[in-house]
Amino acid sequence: MFQPFPKDDPQQALRLRRFFMAFASYMPWTIIIILAHSLGMMRFSNTELFAFIIAEMCINLIFYVVFITGVNKRLKDPSLTTVQMLTGIMWASILAYYSHSSIRGSYIVLYLTVFVFGVFRLTLKEFLTLTVVAVGSYLLSVTLLYLNLPDEVDMGLEITRCFLLLAALSWFSPLGHYIYSLREKVVKANTELKGALAKIEQLAVCDELTNIYNRRQLFNILPREKALADRMGSTFVICLMDLDNFKQINDSYGHLAGDAILKKFALTVKNGIRREDYIFRYGGEEFIVIFTGTRHLSDSIETAERIRTSIENLSFPEISDELKITVSIGITVYQHGEPVDVLLSRADDAMYKAKQKGKNRIEYIAPPGPETMPD
Repeated sequence: MFQPFPKDDPQQALRLRRFFMAFASYMPWTIIIILAHSLGMMRFSNTELFAFIIAEMCINLIFYVVFITGVNKRLKDPSLTTVQMLTGIMWASILAYYSHSSIRGSYIVLYLTVFVFGVFRLTLKEFLTLTVVAVGSYLLSVTLLYLNLPDEVDMGLEITRCFLLLAALSWFSPLGHYIYSLREKVVKANTELKGALAKIEQLAVCDELTNIYNRRQLFNILPREKALADRMGSTFVICLMDLDNFKQINDSYGHLAGDAILKKFALTVKNGIRREDYIFRYGGEEFIVIFTGTRHLSDSIETAERIRTSIENLSFPEISDELKITVSIGITVYQHGEPVDVLLSRADDAMYKAKQKGKNRIEYIAPPGPETMPD
């Protein structure tokens, strides 16, 4: 279905809205021109007036096609601000040429209307350049008219109008640039605000050091997985990991080294699980992995064992060639209907069981009652 504004490209939609604003400004002026022509204030013939209006519509149609096809995106100024303003200046100058002296001065307002459009995009230099173009275009129109129909032109009056136009546009140029600058500052501030809000949202759910989910997010996702499992009759696996002897590592190598170890550990675990699984920093050196929708407990244990081996094989040459780390892992399965804190407590017991049996190992504690997930 045809859409006048693309929904998937906000910038292009904004450019099209600006175009339609500019196009809408042609409508009242076209009516004024037709009225002035009917009152004998224009030197258009009926055919010339019709051709002028058709040409105006066709050029605007070309602009719309350029926007709607996306051709404008390849240009330095995708908004086509300068081109559209030059088109408006051209129309105003043509009207100045074909109008009688009694109404010609009124068309100076058209130039100001054109310049209003520039507050969206133009710098002060571009405004001043277009000021020179606009005044020069008006002066060219009345000069040609003077050469062709000298009786139609009072050059003293027209030169005065040129100076008035120059003064008006020269005053408007810094004002328009000021408005443009304010808009740019607002856009920049909004962008920075969005970035800050995104950062705040990330900090609210992610651990700043390891860039994985934090404890707060664990207690958002875990109840959701519990509710899904209860509703669907499925289950999931909780895996609690604790780095062995981490306090001694911190004491021996310092907290900066400890931070580097935690980051490398988290990345290794993250790379070792599926995209649909979750990893959280639960406490200082404690991490939790949720294996979602796992059909067999053995799948989770095999994955945990691969992670344990990967951790055991990590090296830290930037800290010490002698440094090696290990992890103790406790695994359990969610039992339908049980509270989240009971599930976490059982995973914690399994992890301490691994610690008591010598560390660097995996221990599993089944939920009470019948197994809900085959081994």
